[in-house]
Amino acid sequence: MKRARLIALGILVLCLVSLGTAIFLKAGSKAKRGRAPAVPPVEIGGIEYRAPNTVDTKGCIEAWDTRTDTLLWRKKVYHTLWIPFEEEDVQWVFIKSMTVGPSGNELIVVNEAGDAYTVKTDPRMQPGTAAMIGIVLLVCAIAVLLLARARKTKRESGYSKI
Repeated sequence: MKRARLIALGILVLCLVSLGTAIFLKAGSKAKRGRAPAVPPVEIGGIEYRAPNTVDTKGCIEAWDTRTDTLLWRKKVYHTLWIPFEEEDVQWVFIKSMTVGPSGNELIVVNEAGDAYTVKTDPRMQPGTAAMIGIVLLVCAIAVLLLARARKTKRESGYSKI
């Protein structure tokens, strides 16, 4: 019993020392990156696309109506992998440039890692609309299958209403 307590206490002390070392190393680190790049906005069909490039909007673009200066939508173009106990700011990957794509209604977004993404800018199909349509169709298909199965089960049971 006494030996088990000593082993448990030793493991607890080792965990606390490891945690304290990780926190100390993280707190003592200095920022190693400069400011986020300033990306000039791109206008397509009366809509201005902006990359805010803040800590909270890494990898996001925004669509603004130029006539009313109102935000139409914000879309996350890419996600970055977060590694715990690593310096936060050196893991940030901001948008470096935006240009109009070859079709004229798409946006080419390039981040600091050199990855390029194509974003459709068709105003009729806002981000998330296609996904929402797909989800609705899937739910409808599942409902039809469940109703068909329920009718088949009712017919096979041999019971009928009098």
